[in-house]
Amino acid sequence: MSDNAQAAAQAQTGPDPTTTATADPAAEVAQALGQQARASAQAALGAGKALGQLLAADLALAGTAGLHLLLWAGAALVLAGSAWLLLMAAAVAALQTTGLPWWLALLLAALLSLAGVALAGWQAKPLLQHLRLTATRRQLARLGQAAAATDKGSACD
Repeated sequence: MSDNAQAAAQAQTGPDPTTTATADPAAEVAQALGQQARASAQAALGAGKALGQLLAADLALAGTAGLHLLLWAGAALVLAGSAWLLLMAAAVAALQTTGLPWWLALLLAALLSLAGVALAGWQAKPLLQHLRLTATRRQLARLGQAAAATDKGSACD
């Protein structure tokens, strides 16, 4: 039979119903699966970008808090150093003068310096909470809980 005769015979009988019926649903399923995979990949990429932005903002906050913490720690060190110098100066001055007992002059200088050290520590303590990266940890915990829930849900199926 020639090619023209085969084409004419197929035109009269129509396409083979077994190949058309199985090809269309399989193609539709493959196409739907591909679309779902693309959507899942885009969602994962978006979540990754958002988590990266959150981490960057959290690190910026931690860096600022760390800088403030270093400044207050520096102030505490300066005051501690000045406390030593004041103690020595008070000792020399107290020994040279007789108006105030030397131990009282030393005690007053030490108390003043210790008050400054306490103030610097009090100012630095609240800044420590910013170094914990709490927002990033919270989002990572949510991500972990969602992954655990998904794993439990797929295990039940």
